[in-house]
Amino acid sequence: MSAYIEYLNEHPDVAIAGTQNIDRTTYKLAITGMVNNSVSYNYDDVIDNFNSTLQVATLPCVEGWSVTLLWQGVPITDLLQQAGPSPDATTLIFLASDGYSTSLPLDYIRQNNITIAYKMNNVTLTAQTGWPFFLVAKNQYGYKWIEWLTEINVSNDSNYLGYWESRGYPNDASVIGANENKQPVNTGPVVLLVATVTIATMTVAMAVFKLKKKHIS
Repeated sequence: MSAYIEYLNEHPDVAIAGTQNIDRTTYKLAITGMVNNSVSYNYDDVIDNFNSTLQVATLPCVEGWSVTLLWQGVPITDLLQQAGPSPDATTLIFLASDGYSTSLPLDYIRQNNITIAYKMNNVTLTAQTGWPFFLVAKNQYGYKWIEWLTEINVSNDSNYLGYWESRGYPNDASVIGANENKQPVNTGPVVLLVATVTIATMTVAMAVFKLKKKHIS
């Protein structure tokens, strides 16, 4: 974890528009689109009013690196309940404060109990690590793991193309199944970091990983 933070300190350009410093007092997470009622949560609403879950999940990059961390967050399906998604909705479009976007099938979100995390390895996210919320897109390549989340749009546009998808990355970013033969993209020099992190009574080894630009993974 400390090595990860140190790397981000040395490479401030890991996001498409730089590290996002979001004001907690004005922050809102909007649930919009094909819903009965648009909802807007502040940070404390999400943290205090919803049950959280803990899970160990691996973020894999198409460039060949991966990192395994303990994530604490809130299930997206719980956040959607108050808004009341339309039965015709098929897709969730995620948007971030830096202009980044991506999408995932609603069925995938429900079947895998996908969460938005506010802690990694028992440490609250910082601006550098995606505060306030980091999408834990299990079994998806890293360009689906959006940080600095500000909006979840409920949609029936299953062909929506996010930031990297509109630049040629597959909309289906599954690590297994349809994309298991997808070749990694190598676009820059490799930086190797190995860090060992203790989580309660267990140790999670952070894999050797490469980080060029946030969301290119």
